[in-house]
Amino acid sequence: MSEPLTTSELVRQLAESKTGGFTESIARLRARTDLVDAARAALSGGQELERVLVLLAMRGLEAREAQDLMLSALGDGSAQVRAMAARGLALAPRQVAWGRLVQVLADVDSTVRRQAMESLARIDTSAAGALLGERYAHVSESERLTLLDVASEEATPEWLSLACQGLADELPSIRVAAVAAMAAVEGPSADRALVAALQDVDEEVRVAAVEALTPRDTLFEEPFLAMLADVSPTVRMRALQALLRRGTTAGLEALIPLLEDPVPQLRKMAILAIGELGCGAAIPRLIDEARRATDAEERASLVTALGALGARDGEPVLQAALQDASARVRTSAVVAWPRIVGASRALAPLRGLLRGDPDWQVRSQAALALTGAASAADEDLAVALTRDVDPRVRSAAAGVLADRAGVEVDAALVKALSDPEPEVRLKAVRALGRRLVSEARSDLLALEATEPRRDVRAEVRLALSRLEQDRTGVEDDERPERELFDPAGLGVAFATWVRDPDWYPVSDRLVFYREGELESIDLEEQVQVHDYSVDVGHLRLRRPGTPQLLTAFHVERTTWPASEQGEQPCYRLELHTDVLTGSGHPRVFYCFDVR
Repeated sequence: MSEPLTTSELVRQLAESKTGGFTESIARLRARTDLVDAARAALSGGQELERVLVLLAMRGLEAREAQDLMLSALGDGSAQVRAMAARGLALAPRQVAWGRLVQVLADVDSTVRRQAMESLARIDTSAAGALLGERYAHVSESERLTLLDVASEEATPEWLSLACQGLADELPSIRVAAVAAMAAVEGPSADRALVAALQDVDEEVRVAAVEALTPRDTLFEEPFLAMLADVSPTVRMRALQALLRRGTTAGLEALIPLLEDPVPQLRKMAILAIGELGCGAAIPRLIDEARRATDAEERASLVTALGALGARDGEPVLQAALQDASARVRTSAVVAWPRIVGASRALAPLRGLLRGDPDWQVRSQAALALTGAASAADEDLAVALTRDVDPRVRSAAAGVLADRAGVEVDAALVKALSDPEPEVRLKAVRALGRRLVSEARSDLLALEATEPRRDVRAEVRLALSRLEQDRTGVEDDERPERELFDPAGLGVAFATWVRDPDWYPVSDRLVFYREGELESIDLEEQVQVHDYSVDVGHLRLRRPGTPQLLTAFHVERTTWPASEQGEQPCYRLELHTDVLTGSGHPRVFYCFDVR
């Protein structure tokens, strides 16, 4: 049996090891009672990685011998070792480390200087802010950028004076960094400085200022409205996006001049913003623009805005749009038409488009628009479900029929169990299971035996379980799980989306199930179930007997700063408007478990 390794031998072994992570290595070293003695030996003659390892292991130790070793390592020949020593001293008492770390601000290596700044801020953020603010005017451009970056990380009022110096810098790149530092600080002083930055001569600084001000709920809309007239299209675009994100309702007349903006994309966004934000004063202009617009995409945007505003004066324009040569315009008109004329008057045109329009998107949207319509639409929806040539139309019809009653509807859904398109079968199965159509049991059993798609089979088992529970009154403890769905179309399925990963599972959370159902769970474990659909970056939610909810959303890859593991890869889902609680503000969720 071999003798156990001494601590010095363990240090060398860990430094030479090609496997295992630093976290485990540090934990093993910190468990050794003679760590300080081994560290002294490593720092006096060990390899660079050995010196780094022992410094990391000693971080936070209260023993004065450990702190003295880190102080001595600030003079090491390796910049990496000096940086680790400076980092370790962040947890040392001020009387021990402050003066030496101030000296390290003159180190030849920028990484070491940066680590010294961060450690000084950790020891006394107020004093560090004042100290580094005094240095600002006497250092290089790269050093000024580093100072502002540290200020951004600190995000406290004590660093405002440093950020203000950056806003007055002659270099635009420095002023952009100063905006980022100012954005990290809350309060009226920071608000005023950022509003002043909106007048900067440099476009990038103004863009950064708009983006920094956008999430500040304490700020009124006037600064953003004024920026709609900026000479830079990018600034105008960011200001418009800020107003949309904030759900602005005052001063919307400032949006109207953007209808003549020379940038087509900005003009189209302004049209949609006018509708979404409710700028009724723009209705006459929207009608005029719709009558003369030659671009189909712009006409579609105008029709969408008129529908969102409920513009009764725009009825002739929308009536013509229902027959427009562009399928995109007709699709927009199908959505807008019921909002202007009401469900009863919209019924006949929508039924006609569902039966006869040559474009699948128009027919599909017509089916969705018939949600909640009179029973006269049932026949057309049943025909669309069982006979339409396009599976996407049949799928839309299946989703709408799920909430409608009647023998004819049940028969169409049962017939759809043999549809060649899996998504149609999936929706039909889900609808029959929810509606507890007992007559469908034999057809569901037959489908379970032949269905090639795993997710459809799982939904069949769930429907049969519900039917059995309804028949016997006994809940099935082994009810199968439903398939998870990827709302952003990234090609992966997501598990739970969490509002605050640090507090999972005590956090608001969302679960999307494949093609149709979203569970929203709040802090009180109250569950709301919504039917949902995704359409070009927009999420539509609907609960029986309630109006449809609509919000834009965005999914991106990012990281979450976990306290133990460091930056953890995850996905970020932002709802442009929090339609779940009705707050009107954006809402963000995160997901780590991707399947």
